Amino acid sequence: MSDFLFAMPKTIDGIASVIDLFGVYPMYNNSASEEEADRRAFTADMQALQNDMKLAVKIVNQECQRKINRP
Repeated sequence: MSDFLFAMPKTIDGIASVIDLFGVYPMYNNSASEEEADRRAFTADMQALQNDMKLAVKIVNQECQRKINRP
C-alpha cells in the first residue's frame, strides 16, 4: 500500500532517465512536500495495519465459533 513513492519503470524508462540532461522526463509519485509524503505513507501504513487487524479478528472469531460449536 505504501509503495506510492516508488516508481516501477520499464527498462526504456531507466535508460531515458539517465539520458535526461535537461530534467524534462516526468517524475513518478512525487509529493508537494516532505510532510505530505510522510503523511501519505503513514496513512497507507495505518490502512494496511487496519486491514491486517480486521483479518486477524475475523480469524479469531471463526476459531472461537468453531470451538463453541464442537460437540
